[in-house]
Amino acid sequence: MKKACVIGYPISHSLSPVIHNYWLKKYGIEGEYSAIEVRPEDLEWFLNTKEKESPDDEDWIYTLRHHLGKLQ
Repeated sequence: MKKACVIGYPISHSLSPVIHNYWLKKYGIEGEYSAIEVRPEDLEWFLNTKEKESPDDEDWIYTLRHHLGKLQ
């Protein structure tokens, strides 16, 4: 099963999981889309940990704030 998530802080307001999971279900695509709250100060740890633990079929989408933090 393909997995994807949006990470950010705060992230509880994100409608991305609702929208993406709707389309996955509607078109019979086996997958899951979730939201994970990651504080900016924990971003590097999260990314390093997830890269080691995650299978190749898992993707992340970063909020703009985390994009900027990743570039620094």
